[in-house]
Amino acid sequence: MLLNLTKIGIPMKNFKSLINTLIVCLFLAFNLSTLKAQNQSFYNTRLAYKFSVDSLAGFDEAATIRSFAQDGFEGKELRWVTYNAKRNYINAKYKLAPPQVQINTSTSNYKPIGGNNSVNAAPCVNEDFEGASVGQYFGNTLVGWTVASMNNPCCGAGQACVNIATTTVGSPEIWVRTTPMADPWMGTLPNSPLGGTKVLQMNDNNWGSLCTRISQTFPVTPSNALFQFAYAGVWDGSGHACCDQPSLKITLKNCAGTPLACPAISLTPSGAACASGVPGYTVTGGVSWTNWVIKSLDLTPFLSSCVTIEVTVSDCDGGAHQGYCYFDAICKPMTIQVNNSLFPVGTAASTVVSCGVSTATLIAPTGLGPYLWNGPGGSGITNNANQVIQTATAGNYTLTMTPPGSCAPIVKVITILFAPVPNANFTNVGNCNSFTFNNTGNGPPAIQTYSFVGPAPPPTFTTTAASTVVAFPSPGTYTVIHMIDNSGCTATVQSVIVVSPPPDPAFTLPTPTQCLNGNSYSFVAATPGGVHSYTFNPVAGSPAA
Repeated sequence: MLLNLTKIGIPMKNFKSLINTLIVCLFLAFNLSTLKAQNQSFYNTRLAYKFSVDSLAGFDEAATIRSFAQDGFEGKELRWVTYNAKRNYINAKYKLAPPQVQINTSTSNYKPIGGNNSVNAAPCVNEDFEGASVGQYFGNTLVGWTVASMNNPCCGAGQACVNIATTTVGSPEIWVRTTPMADPWMGTLPNSPLGGTKVLQMNDNNWGSLCTRISQTFPVTPSNALFQFAYAGVWDGSGHACCDQPSLKITLKNCAGTPLACPAISLTPSGAACASGVPGYTVTGGVSWTNWVIKSLDLTPFLSSCVTIEVTVSDCDGGAHQGYCYFDAICKPMTIQVNNSLFPVGTAASTVVSCGVSTATLIAPTGLGPYLWNGPGGSGITNNANQVIQTATAGNYTLTMTPPGSCAPIVKVITILFAPVPNANFTNVGNCNSFTFNNTGNGPPAIQTYSFVGPAPPPTFTTTAASTVVAFPSPGTYTVIHMIDNSGCTATVQSVIVVSPPPDPAFTLPTPTQCLNGNSYSFVAATPGGVHSYTFNPVAGSPAA
């Protein structure tokens, strides 16, 4: 067919530009559709694959099929897991690839990748995805995170119950989304309970055979000793045993990449075929889904070290049931709130002083329940399961927290002390650049801290002495800050002083030339006031000082 461009209003000189634009649009559409069809194409290709009978010598196909059928696999899924079992048998038999690692035909490197993560220099980089742009992410381009994936089954049947190996950099199904947003199962996905408006979506709502993993390695400091994450997602567990269902896994590793026993979380959907599934899901037609759920990880055992957080979301290992998840995270210090002030409890024992009050209100960290408080005798705090307690008794309070996913209780001992608000006050007496500061507030054992702001401030120091002499190296106006610390309660007062410049010792001789007779000189000082002293050198034959 010939197209008359002039008749439809397109100048011939713009024809080339039009064609180029159409080519670009077709190219983008083709690539997006190719990414979307990647898993399905992989799945269908393997269903049609025929293995050599000689290669499968020794493989009991009938027993394998019976075993998979008993686990609820049928139709395409049964053919899919059977193919994978054959593939793994041949790989192990001829040492073609590590057993239980699905071969990715796009690469000849069978070594799982994504485990050698680079360590973020700062604690938790873009852990909440608020620093990322909204949209789909291809390759390993999500700042702060390492992204990897593979086509399922990740390790043959039972992928949800083992450590999944990934073989591909990036994932075809990973997006940063803006909340609130519509979801086909949940209706509305609200903002993450951890704050912000951006979350990560891993995998999609279409059935397939994909594992997607994100991981982040970072140093553990007091500023990020509490790692909290939230998830919401949909997992179709129709008819499968627990280990064959779509899943969500959270794994913690040490600096050497070794998985740690604690904390670790493995979530599979509830259902008739999975009695051990995590409760709390809504089950609709065999599909388990949940809106936001918060979990917390105590990282205080790894202070001054580093950890790797891995999040893995997978479809079922039969390839015909979807699993997808929305994920958000935040790094925070481990703190206890006492009388509306936050105190770090990164170590097992901490001391908190309540100043100027006779009672203390203690609030345990949110998201780490269930809680159990026990206080000293007379406090009335015994096996108290509330997050918030009040007390008027000083002493040691033991807080035991057992959040979901922890393999051992988190135990913190908080020592509560009560002390009056101290009195901070001082006077000063100056002599040229030397000042004497006299403490008129609380004396020993209270500790005084003096600090200075000005053109050439002396160094900050602490003392318990009643009087302290301080020399200022340069003239000018200074602010003196005086703080009293009395058993952890502090009070501060400040004063402004002026350090005058020293007198100028210069002088002149109006008539420096003299005769031998009447050898008399006049000395005219640059600073006329004050007392002037003159000495002469050599002393012999000179006037007296």
